[in-house]
Amino acid sequence: MLELDNIVHENAISDSLTKLPVICPVWLPQLRRRAVESARKLGFNDFMTIVDPTATVASSARLGKGVYVHTGANVGAGATIGDFALINRGALVSHHCHLRAYVTTGPGITMSSRCRIGEEAVLGVGCTLIQDRIVGERAFVGAGAVVIRDVDADTTVAGNPARVIKRSKDS
Repeated sequence: MLELDNIVHENAISDSLTKLPVICPVWLPQLRRRAVESARKLGFNDFMTIVDPTATVASSARLGKGVYVHTGANVGAGATIGDFALINRGALVSHHCHLRAYVTTGPGITMSSRCRIGEEAVLGVGCTLIQDRIVGERAFVGAGAVVIRDVDADTTVAGNPARVIKRSKDS
């Protein structure tokens, strides 16, 4: 496991350095959260939201702090993207979808309208969610999965249609 606390020591950071904006595009949500918490402990509080010039974000969409919207991604009207979410290359987040903090989307995902994605959930490469689906906190949707039913928190699903592969209590 990566030891984030040992990367930079507190006594090595000047006050002027902590005023610089920070980006944190770490793929795994739990590691991204730890990196953000470590940066905050070191005095960094200005986290940049970055939208690639080739991405499209509707004017009525809302992006939280520290969000990264990658190359060719599309965020639809009325969508909300929580703090420190990562919207990967070519992802489609349709209108009125709501992604909580630290969500990761894989490249090329398709999320139909009004989906709700829980904190620290991961949507694997090229997966598809039909409209109005809910994906719970810390859930993992496998690459290429087609989600036609809600996914519980702490659950891994895969396949077409997506089926439960593992629940947290199965660990």
